[in-house]
Amino acid sequence: LGPHLKSLSIHGSSITESSFMFLIPHCQSLEKLDLSGCNSLFMSGILLAKADSVLRVKEGLANVQELNLSSLRYLSDLTFNRLTDCTPNLKRLALAGCHITFKFDPYHGSNVCNSTAVLSLRNILRFLRSQVQSLRSLDFSRTGITPDALRSVVQVEGFRLEELVLQNCKDLSDDAISALCNCQPGLVTLDLRSCSELSDRAVASISSSLKNLQHLYLGNMRRVTDSSLKGLPELPHLQVLDLSHCYQVAGKELLKGLSSPHIQTKMRSLNFSCCSLVKDTTVLSLARLLGSRLHTLDLSSCVYITDNSIQAIASYLSNLKVLRLGWCKEITDWGLLGMETPKFQKLQEFYPSLGFIVSIITPTSHEKSHPEESEVCPITSEPQEKGYKIVLETRKQKEVPNESITRQPVLAISKEAEMEDLKARRGPSVRALTSLRELDLTACTKLTDISITKVIQFAALKKLSLSMVTEVTDVSLRSVAEHCRSLEQLSLSHCCNLTNDGLTEAAKCLRRLAHLDVSCCDKITDQALEVIAVECKGLKSLDVSMCDGITMLGVELVQLKIPSLTSIQTRFVGGADLSFTL
Repeated sequence: LGPHLKSLSIHGSSITESSFMFLIPHCQSLEKLDLSGCNSLFMSGILLAKADSVLRVKEGLANVQELNLSSLRYLSDLTFNRLTDCTPNLKRLALAGCHITFKFDPYHGSNVCNSTAVLSLRNILRFLRSQVQSLRSLDFSRTGITPDALRSVVQVEGFRLEELVLQNCKDLSDDAISALCNCQPGLVTLDLRSCSELSDRAVASISSSLKNLQHLYLGNMRRVTDSSLKGLPELPHLQVLDLSHCYQVAGKELLKGLSSPHIQTKMRSLNFSCCSLVKDTTVLSLARLLGSRLHTLDLSSCVYITDNSIQAIASYLSNLKVLRLGWCKEITDWGLLGMETPKFQKLQEFYPSLGFIVSIITPTSHEKSHPEESEVCPITSEPQEKGYKIVLETRKQKEVPNESITRQPVLAISKEAEMEDLKARRGPSVRALTSLRELDLTACTKLTDISITKVIQFAALKKLSLSMVTEVTDVSLRSVAEHCRSLEQLSLSHCCNLTNDGLTEAAKCLRRLAHLDVSCCDKITDQALEVIAVECKGLKSLDVSMCDGITMLGVELVQLKIPSLTSIQTRFVGGADLSFTL
């Protein structure tokens, strides 16, 4: 395998120097090496200290183009130099989470940078000058990089960055981003997520200078407001935009920019996760403007999104591959089905907010057998069909069990007649999104079997979350398994109505399943695990935490029968406090 290996990740392992020295010379086709979190390899400081070992490692790393050295607390200038000297063709370097001295020069102007104690900015700048012809991507996420340090990096003569990742760099300023944009106008990808000091000025600099930008990540930049987004559509090549957790963003200014007649947007991915100001009107306009170009849409925790948004998505975003709607609790079955919310459901949702208790009275046997009879509605004074009646009571009336109290219906509705009318006015359902690969409906608590069984029928769907959709039953699970046989990841956490019957039947259809979460499903027992162990041979992770019906014996049985299962979460299984992670 070694001579043919292109990518090797030993992230977070406890690999020793001797094992590393034995392994690398056999991987002469290696192009990507991930050593992030391998602190044991760098702890002694003697890695590649011998000349003969350097020659052997150079043979293995000669073709490496991507090197990840993130989260190495013992990485020093000396070990950094030894390792990077073996990678002359490096294009991407990650130093996220490393302890780098940005604010002082430990060498006091000396040209020799070989400290065994620190990793310094001075030494990194020396490396950048030596690799200026090949290096195109840097990652300084979760470091203390300062504005002055960033200016020093981007001003290296001849340096042409295409990707820069600065996640969670909290010391950066708007002026530093302005300098970055002026010095590196060829940037294709810029990630500034969680840079908390940046504001609208930084976004304005990006909009005006980075005309080659394709991927922009501004998530969790809480000082960014709607007003700075109008210029982003002016970036002619922008394809991916992340505005997640930007709580002052409503999307209205972005819409204005996209609506300009000279704009020809290439946007294919948009993330509004946790942007609570985003409303149905924004989603509708975006869907119309972006249409079939958009492939990924994340509206998770946009709490004011309703069925109107879902119907807009189904109508206009025909090529959508990823749709995330987790925690959008106003979404109902009717939205997924492409139908208008019925009158009887609207009343059930409206009147409790006024302090009334709503009851639905089903027709009596006499009423069912004499449909020709009618009665007068107390509100409209018009004849009404016999059918389901919605009755209002005050809470005080409800508490008094007095049969003499007459419960007057506020509106008498023929439920069946209205359903027929709804079908006549039906729009496209979510099922129209035939290209869907990922669907997240986590905590959409108003969804039931009615829509799940009719809508989630995607042959190419790979990832589905119905966690905390508490009304889901075995009926939905069987339907999903039958129609979505390509599923690789399925989350059913807190679906308390699921039983062994549904899970065992689903397992027989989901042969490609690699990740399964049934935590907090108390009706699931070891019997279901036995079937999973037989049917889902490709399973890699399983979460049965807080499942009272699961025992450690059942978990161990699954482990023995599925060699690929590398992670099993079993917290509080069977009522015990256990954690079993392989």
